[in-house]
Amino acid sequence: MKVDFHSHFLPGIDDGAKTPGQSVEILSYLAAHGIETVAATPHFARHGESVASFLERRADAVRRLDDYIEESGVDRRSLPDIVLGAEVHLYEDLTEREGLDKLCYEGTDHILLELPFRKFEGWELEEVYNIMYQFKVKPVMAHINRYVDYYSKSEFSDMFYNGDFTLQLNAEASPSLFKKVMKSGYPFVVGCDIHNPDSAASYGLEKAKKLLDRRGFSVEFERYERSVIGR
Repeated sequence: MKVDFHSHFLPGIDDGAKTPGQSVEILSYLAAHGIETVAATPHFARHGESVASFLERRADAVRRLDDYIEESGVDRRSLPDIVLGAEVHLYEDLTEREGLDKLCYEGTDHILLELPFRKFEGWELEEVYNIMYQFKVKPVMAHINRYVDYYSKSEFSDMFYNGDFTLQLNAEASPSLFKKVMKSGYPFVVGCDIHNPDSAASYGLEKAKKLLDRRGFSVEFERYERSVIGR
C-alpha cells in the first residue's frame, strides 16, 4: 500500500490539521509507514460555499503548507507526494452545484463522495447516478465501513456492491469487511481518513498494510492505485 486516498492534513481548511506543523506531523507519519503519495481530501460540505470558493481556500492551505516546509527546513523529499481532491458530502440536489467535476482527484475523473450518516434512503443512490451522468465522473464511495451500523445487509449491498463505484475502505475497517470487498472483485482503494497527528496510531494503517500483503493483494492493488492517481 503506497497511496493513501483519504486524508485531512491540509492546515486550517476543515476539521483536520489546524496548523502547518500538524500537517507535517501527519505527512511524516504516513511516510514512515510506506505511503509515497497521499490525496488531500478536505471536506466540501453543504453550507452554501461555491466550488470556486472552496478551491481558493484549498489552494491557500497548500501555499501555507509549502511555505512552512520551506521556512522550517523540512526535507520535502522525505514526505509523500500530494495529490489534491475533496471529500464531497452527498445531499439531495447536489447536482445543482456547478463545477463538481473540479473536485475530482487531481488528474482523474474520480470523485470521493461521503454519504450522510443515517439510515439508508432511496434518493442517495439516485443522486450518485445523477452526479455520474451529469458531470461525467466516477464515484469513489468514502469510508464504506462506517455505514455498516446504519444500513441493513440488503441496503449495504444495494448501495455499494453494484459494480459501478469504487469503494474506499478506511484502514481501520474490520478484517472481515476487507476480505469481503477483496473477494467481491470490485475496485477499491484505502485511506486512513487521518485528521489528527496525536492519534495517528489509531487510524489502522499498519494493520491494513499487513492484511493486504498477507492476502497477496499488493500487486493488483498498487496497479489500480497508479491508474486512479494517473501515475
